[in-house]
Amino acid sequence: MIRSVDQSNALSGFEEANLIGDWQWHYPEAGWEGTITFSRGTTGIAFAGVVYKADVKTKKVTVFAHEPTMNQPNDLAIAPDGTLYASDPDWNKGTGQVWMISTKGKVKRVAEKMGTTNGIEVSPDGKTLYVNESVQRNVWAFRIQPDGSLSGKRLLKKFPDHGFDGMRCDVDGNLYVTRHGKGTVVVLLIIINVGTWAALVRAAMLFLPRRAEA
Repeated sequence: MIRSVDQSNALSGFEEANLIGDWQWHYPEAGWEGTITFSRGTTGIAFAGVVYKADVKTKKVTVFAHEPTMNQPNDLAIAPDGTLYASDPDWNKGTGQVWMISTKGKVKRVAEKMGTTNGIEVSPDGKTLYVNESVQRNVWAFRIQPDGSLSGKRLLKKFPDHGFDGMRCDVDGNLYVTRHGKGTVVVLLIIINVGTWAALVRAAMLFLPRRAEA
């Protein structure tokens, strides 16, 4: 268990548990954080422009990537080839961007001038990146190019109220979107027909406990 992060980006309490998965920290300078499970027994965490990699077996923490022009980042998603994508909102300005992080830790901005980018996910086939904007309440879809860059930005769905948080796809490619402030999960049923995208929405299909809205 990681119990806290101090203002020098040092992790504390990392050696105290045999398992990693209950993330509890306080870092007012960064504000928000992202977590993801890597392949081969490692876990990644990201904040304050730094993505750390933690070996689950040895509990050794190393810097995987660093980009000083990042705002945070916020959430992470992993493509089938191991490439990471990070949402990076600026909550004060209501703007955001998306970064690509290669398997070698090289960082590149792949989308800019967006709203408050938050939840992010890669489709199971690795061809589509989904990004939501919490304040603007948009869910966007990008085509992932062979080099990992993004193209063909399309509005998948705009919601009339409440914000967003994390997103995940199921094995069939349907997208589950958490509704921050509403306590529900919306399922976007993704239908792909010869290069065109469409989404059918079943609002509030799944309900989360009200305490999960914090």
